[in-house]
Amino acid sequence: MQWTEEQKQVIAHRRGNALVSAAAGSGKTAVLVERVLQMLLDPEAPVLLDRLLIVTFTNAAAAQMKEKIRDRLQQAAEQAPDNPFIQEQMDRMAQASITTIHAFCLQIIRDYITRIPELDPGFRVGEQTEMELLRSDVLSRVLEDCYLRSEVDPEAERDFLAFVEACGGTRQDTGLEELLLKVYGFAESMPDPEAWLHRAVENYSPGSCEDITGTPWYPIIQEELIRTAEDALGSYEQAEGLLENASDPEKAEKTRRILRNLEDQVTALLEGAETDTVEAFSLGLSQISFPRMAYPSQEPQEKERIRNYTDGAKDMLREKAGLWGRLWSPEARQRLE
Repeated sequence: MQWTEEQKQVIAHRRGNALVSAAAGSGKTAVLVERVLQMLLDPEAPVLLDRLLIVTFTNAAAAQMKEKIRDRLQQAAEQAPDNPFIQEQMDRMAQASITTIHAFCLQIIRDYITRIPELDPGFRVGEQTEMELLRSDVLSRVLEDCYLRSEVDPEAERDFLAFVEACGGTRQDTGLEELLLKVYGFAESMPDPEAWLHRAVENYSPGSCEDITGTPWYPIIQEELIRTAEDALGSYEQAEGLLENASDPEKAEKTRRILRNLEDQVTALLEGAETDTVEAFSLGLSQISFPRMAYPSQEPQEKERIRNYTDGAKDMLREKAGLWGRLWSPEARQRLE
């Protein structure tokens, strides 16, 4: 195999740490296998295979890595049948630490279980589905406890109730639970989850309403609102395009006037998007008027295609107007002040 200069550097590097960043499909696995093989078969300072720790992300990748190293050792043994060291390296494959980080840590714990008296020796690693069910169950209990406390003392649970109002659904907590689990999962991927959560809270804690524009998340909200308006405008234009082949030209013209009215409202909103505040933009979304739609055909399929575009655009605009409207509500502003 022909290696690039950068790949050769990675394969030959021995002293000190090396951090390699490469895109998917660039040959990282092949380079790592070659690097390991050259370390194992180095004539001057060979490394024993069971003295290496080779960590992969998945069990499948670990199995693939083992297979490739075994195949390369087998090739080397066929080329040098009188070399006992190669056979010794192959014999060490069973003890080689080519595994995921979870499996490696599990083995360390089991090897030194006597030094962790508080840990049940019968512990096991939970399956992914099992862990998801446990997290969901614990979260449901936590939310239920918060709701019970809020009934006893609403003032003490004011922050929780404000959170539910801003991020929860109207009838059930499915969306709220999904959001909390998503944040939890992301935080757990950080080196220090609690420190990351504290920093995240600080980003969402401006001193006043005026300070909101300086937060890291303000441009994200602004971009999302603009993208929603652009998507809605595109849907209205798509619906208008379907009128070209309408079976009733007179009704089609009436529908076209309604659609252009909606397009004009959204376009006017987008023209000031770069200079308007998010508060003004979300207020503008809530003030869009949606006339009663007239459909130019009695053909169910034709009407349904137009309705899908117009209803989809209306739902998008109303959803964002309601969501961000709550952020700028008098109650929200009062909490900030």
